[in-house]
Amino acid sequence: MKITHVDLDALGTIILLKKFAHDNSDTCFCEAGYADDSITEFLNNIEAEDEKDASLIITDNCMSDALIERIEKMRNDGRFKTLLYFDHHPKNDVYAASVNYSWIHLTPSEICATKSLYNYMMQTCKYAGLPDYHNFVENVNDWATFNWKKNGNQTAVELNLICLGTPKRNFINRYLVNSKVVWSAREKELLETTYEKINKAIANYKPFIFGKTCYVFYENFVSEISEDIFEKFPEVQINVLIKMSTGRIAYRSRTKDYPVDEIARINGGGGHACASGSPARIDDETIISVINSIVSTGFNDYSSYYKKPEGDKNDN
Repeated sequence: MKITHVDLDALGTIILLKKFAHDNSDTCFCEAGYADDSITEFLNNIEAEDEKDASLIITDNCMSDALIERIEKMRNDGRFKTLLYFDHHPKNDVYAASVNYSWIHLTPSEICATKSLYNYMMQTCKYAGLPDYHNFVENVNDWATFNWKKNGNQTAVELNLICLGTPKRNFINRYLVNSKVVWSAREKELLETTYEKINKAIANYKPFIFGKTCYVFYENFVSEISEDIFEKFPEVQINVLIKMSTGRIAYRSRTKDYPVDEIARINGGGGHACASGSPARIDDETIISVINSIVSTGFNDYSSYYKKPEGDKNDN
């Protein structure tokens, strides 16, 4: 089982594992702050089936201290054939860094999970053909660590946009076949369309700023909207981005001086210091309250405003 995030860095790790480690196990994609539940479910299944040769590779996502201890205990009990964990943003993983377990590979925030895995593979296995992916890995790294700004790497930005606009399976298969970060005609068309969608999303969002925190409702392009807010509003240090359609909240911070993983944990989620997530509290009572707030006539059955159509036998 591979458990990872949903972004370019996460898919980069899956591509390397499939291509060179020939890992064809299932992949579970988790939003930031949601990995614990998936990891726990997998561990429970291992114990329920008394499995002794399980494979678990976790990339680009955080997990709780208690899960780290549970996994280490299960490793000592001989439950795993393969056990690896690659992540960056070590400020958010102080505990994981301190325990010094052999299966945990944490790197400074300037080295993303894909590059960490790549370096590990280069040092331990030296797979034939792996160096061909060096340029792909560096572009993923520039995007995931925000070094694309400093390096002026527009290719990294476009690689991420192609990732956003392509179904995960298709994106993975594309880079399993061809490691070159050069766009096909179809990918160039996709880039043009994606830029248009991003510009529209940025033009339409409405920021609600309270002190140094900005609240925004969004549907897509959370990173792009967040970056736009930080650029337009220098006073904003924290973005809280709410996606009503999925009931999720994304938290982004301008710097590690405001570690948003702490806010996410308070709200039932988790993640990294600069990028985290949690579930939104969207129950029936909340929805009715919102409707009552934004619809002048409130939460009503509006069919009662009209004469019942002839032949309608429904009394309600």
